[in-house]
Amino acid sequence: MKIEARAMNIDEYEAYLNKVEEVTTSKDKGNNLKNLFSLAKYVAETIYGIDLKKTKVTPGTLYDLYEKTNKLTEASELEDEKN
Repeated sequence: MKIEARAMNIDEYEAYLNKVEEVTTSKDKGNNLKNLFSLAKYVAETIYGIDLKKTKVTPGTLYDLYEKTNKLTEASELEDEKN
């Protein structure tokens, strides 16, 4: 399965921020690894539409997709001004 990472749009990012708030205020808020895994699964399922119950994806792939998606989302699309 080939997955191409992409940036989240505004609506996706807003929903993602709501999920971050939900995860970080849950009873497991001190378990950073569990929180990270939960967010990585959310991004795969919600942003990319991956059915994790049917698709064989390793946790490493989930983490990589999560990190790349966040980096692309946070990158500015504005061109640097040249003097």
